[in-house]
Amino acid sequence: MQTRSDSFSFGTESFLMKATNWLRAGLPALLTAMLVAAPAVAADAPPINKADTVWMMVATVLVLFMTVPGLALFYGGLVRQKNMLSVLMQVLYTVSVAIVLWVVIGYSLTFTGGSAFIGGFDKAFLAGIAPDSPGGTFSVGVAIPEIVFVMFQATFAGITASLLLGSLVERTKFLAIAIFIPLWLIFVYFPIAHMVWYFAGPDAIDAAAKALAAAPAAGKAAAQAKLDEVMADAGYIFSAGALDFAGTSTRVSQASSARSSSASVSATARTLCLRTRSRWLTSAPRCSGSAGSASTPARTSRRSAPPWWPSSIPLSRPLLRRWRGS
Repeated sequence: MQTRSDSFSFGTESFLMKATNWLRAGLPALLTAMLVAAPAVAADAPPINKADTVWMMVATVLVLFMTVPGLALFYGGLVRQKNMLSVLMQVLYTVSVAIVLWVVIGYSLTFTGGSAFIGGFDKAFLAGIAPDSPGGTFSVGVAIPEIVFVMFQATFAGITASLLLGSLVERTKFLAIAIFIPLWLIFVYFPIAHMVWYFAGPDAIDAAAKALAAAPAAGKAAAQAKLDEVMADAGYIFSAGALDFAGTSTRVSQASSARSSSASVSATARTLCLRTRSRWLTSAPRCSGSAGSASTPARTSRRSAPPWWPSSIPLSRPLLRRWRGS
């Protein structure tokens, strides 16, 4: 008479035999599919360059240092001593809310297609961006993790919004700044950043150009139309020929009102000299980091930071002390 334990063991053995047969039949097919698909994946996406990734991570940290504490100390040195803490908190709040808003919708509105003036919501909340998702640079065949590029551009959003505070220190309440900064980022910064920086990328343009060169005579028209479509997928200012590495058109032009005239100055010489040092130190990653890699465009963009700036640091301190005394 067959007991319950015997039937259970027989069922277990039957299941194990079937599983073994499935593995024997499925593993070779799975390995074959992986080997066949691997070259196609490698051909579509360029490998991630580790050296460029490290450079972009360093540039991200230095540009953030340019804002906190760099810009915070600079504006804090232009106000009365009792308002120093208030200015520091305003800059810290602005950087924080700008980075959060950038991750939520800013990156999507800036670096996705849509129109020449604003992007779409395809990458809202960083949708579709994995830790190992490759992102294009200004060099063909060179890629970095897209998440690194997201964070580098987030620091630009933070410092641009913080520049506005120079015209608001000691003139408005914190609640007004808390409401104004997010609205300004959404309706001013994100559209202009899209118009200045967005384009299809050198890899897409190179692929379309090679397809046009290799197309037969009958397919030249279609290949040319595809190339024109790729070239037209860009922001309005970028398509006009602008190539902005330093972020001048997105940072300085938008925050041109960030100037303050303080009646009395506290610790001006010390804070402004420290700000000058941090400004020159971070000008290299700010300019060349916008190329996305340590390539030729990155090296040539460094010219926007004048090499004579360090010599102005020791000269600025006595002048600022004299200004403070007057």
